[in-house]
Amino acid sequence: MVFAYVLSVEAGEADSEQIGTKTYRNGTSSPAQSLFKKGLEVLNATLLVFDQFMGYLLGIFKSAKPRRFRFVQ
Repeated sequence: MVFAYVLSVEAGEADSEQIGTKTYRNGTSSPAQSLFKKGLEVLNATLLVFDQFMGYLLGIFKSAKPRRFRFVQ
């Protein structure tokens, strides 16, 4: 469940420039859609074809920087 949430937010952040803004009467504004909801739309389109989804996941994992952990005892 957490993995799906993180994937949705990650996809939403990647597509965040396509999210419009909503302006209220008092002059304040906010995004018209949450990052989670936008990412979920992107993932739903990707999930229709399993091979395409696996390619999406591999692209995420290959672009991640390897981390080196230093343990101090």
